[in-house]
Amino acid sequence: HLIIDEAHNLEDEATRQLGFSVSQDKLDEIWEPQTRLTTQIRQASLAEGLASAIRQEAENTVSAVETEGAKLRQIWGRLWAEVERFQANQKSGTRDNGQQMLITPQLRGSQSWSDLHLAWENLDVGLNRASQNIGNLHRFLDSTQLPAAHDQPTLVLETANLMDGVETMREEFSSILGNPIDDDIHWISNDQIRGNPTVSLNSAPLDISGTLAAELFQHKDSVVLTSATLSTEGHFEYFKARVGVGSDSEELLVGSPFDYQKSALLLIPEDMPPPNSDQYVDAMVKVLTDLGTTMNGHTMALFTSYASLRAVAQRLRTPLMGQNLQVLAQSIDGSAQQLMTRFAEEPNSVLLGTASFWEGVDLPSGLLKALVLTRLPFAVPTDPVVMARSNQYDNPFSQFSVPQAVLRFRQGFGRLIRNKEDRGTIVIMDNRITGKSYGSSFLKSIPPCTLKPSNLTNTGQLASQWIA
Repeated sequence: HLIIDEAHNLEDEATRQLGFSVSQDKLDEIWEPQTRLTTQIRQASLAEGLASAIRQEAENTVSAVETEGAKLRQIWGRLWAEVERFQANQKSGTRDNGQQMLITPQLRGSQSWSDLHLAWENLDVGLNRASQNIGNLHRFLDSTQLPAAHDQPTLVLETANLMDGVETMREEFSSILGNPIDDDIHWISNDQIRGNPTVSLNSAPLDISGTLAAELFQHKDSVVLTSATLSTEGHFEYFKARVGVGSDSEELLVGSPFDYQKSALLLIPEDMPPPNSDQYVDAMVKVLTDLGTTMNGHTMALFTSYASLRAVAQRLRTPLMGQNLQVLAQSIDGSAQQLMTRFAEEPNSVLLGTASFWEGVDLPSGLLKALVLTRLPFAVPTDPVVMARSNQYDNPFSQFSVPQAVLRFRQGFGRLIRNKEDRGTIVIMDNRITGKSYGSSFLKSIPPCTLKPSNLTNTGQLASQWIA
């Protein structure tokens, strides 16, 4: 019997667990124990009283590992140079996808991919040789007693782990660069890790529904999937299809335990400029300034990008500081956890958050009086997993992107009213929710609130009157 709470995250979590990433520094990470292991084994083999034949065998196996390791580093460097060259060739054409590049069948047919494939073949040979040499060292340790070794069983275990690590990495490279499975998504990422630029090769399953159905659900007597946000427009069909729940499953859809009509005022400013407008940031700064002032802080705004958050935070500080109000911006003024603590201690603040604030944030009752959803939370369309999964649908936007964004939207919407005593205002600052046909999917998926006509000049006033 299995209960999965917060089951709206099941697809993303299964995707992470069933996928993998190989970055430029992966060899250093896996190969790190080698120097210590070979040093300890060489020292133990030089102890007095050890037969010369054993000493020679130890030296031969250790030297082979060290020699192959040095060669491996050279081949490793050449492979990543080819990865970067491959990216540069694509960006010089028309396929510049920014930080992430989906590896499509068309790309695999290019000349630059052939060069990369050759570099992989050379690395595969090197990894195989390294694994064989470590295997020889493991067998030597497992069959030969070295009295001077400090803890030989541990050395045996660590050499086995090192061999497994090399073999796993070899299989991962092969599945991306060698013999890819059609049902997997592969892409190249450019990231910043601890301030250093790094490139990685990544893989994730295209569809996890079949795997979850066959490997998880069918092996249990019962599975309960529960969350406040599993339905879109009053049904579970999208969620069930994504995670592999059968059509014969039992369903229970219950309403909110809170009276949103009495607790929540919903404002959608009628003169809000579209999200791609130059005036969009100006409008957000104005509304957040008014809300922060009239509510004496007690306001949280949820963003879908750090760039937008930073732009608003920069311009919001001066007007709010004049009112003795603080701006707490995620990653600028602290981590998510740090800002939640500060906001609880200093509620005369406007809190600006991104992804980690859209769900799982439970502030003390009465602390939050205004919640601003700055934009409908559509996934980034250039994300490789999103791109690949979108291609599974005849109409990707309405069948995949909208339901996915609705579930996320409901998570953010639920941050305001957390118990029966809470009361406050929710401001939606994306005019697509009323101006586009798909906007009704979002409005139909949230509890009925008290909706009042509003504009950019009276949002703060209406929110203050509602609380009073």
